[in-house]
Parts: sequence; C-alpha cells; structure tokens
Amino acid sequence: MGERCRWAVVGALALLSLCCEGPRQAREATPVAAGGRRAEYRSFTGTLVGYDARARVLTLRAADGVTSYWVAEDARAWLGSSRTPVAQLGSHLGAEVTLAFAETEDGVRTTHTVRLREASHAR
Repeated sequence: MGERCRWAVVGALALLSLCCEGPRQAREATPVAAGGRRAEYRSFTGTLVGYDARARVLTLRAADGVTSYWVAEDARAWLGSSRTPVAQLGSHLGAEVTLAFAETEDGVRTTHTVRLREASHAR
C-alpha cells in the first residue's frame, strides 16, 4: 500500500470515529484521571442502602458515612457466583456490596462491577 493510500485510510478512519456515536460514548464512559490518563480502579465494601435504577445511582453505607456511585450502562452485578440483573439491585437492601470503581477529576465515582452478599451470609 502506498504512502498516499495509507494516509487516506487513516483519515477515513479518523472521520468515521468522529461521526459515530458508539466510540464517543465509550470515551465519555471511560473515567480519566489528571493528565488524561485512564483512572485506576479501586474497591469499596459497604451496606446497600439504596439504588435508583432510573438515575443508575447506587448508595452504600460504611463506618465513615454514605457514598454514592454511578453504575455504568455495561455494569454487571453478581450475587455470590451468579449474575443478577443490575435493575434489581434495589431489591437487595441491607446486602454487603463490594464494588470496583474509578473516580473522575470532578469526583464522579463509576462502577462496572457490583458484587452482593446477602446480609444473612455476611460475617
């Protein structure tokens, strides 16, 4: 492939990525830390005190207070070793929750993984 053709392909791909909603949504959903780096994921464990399915906001309580997390559209929830629908997180109030999250520069915490353990099985 000639140099001119190679640059034409690169330009076409760049234009295509600007025109498509999918890639832009993926970039917006990826938390970014200071300096444009991808944010590092951390974990948190607390008690589920609320889930607003419409806003996709999960609220957990721990010894140091209440914290909210935005649940990403592609998030997965697990009850033990079985997947459970994210929309049904609110039916597990009182469960112990461990999640992996990233925090953006403006303080928005986003999770893609939510693990539940029912209160009767908690230590």
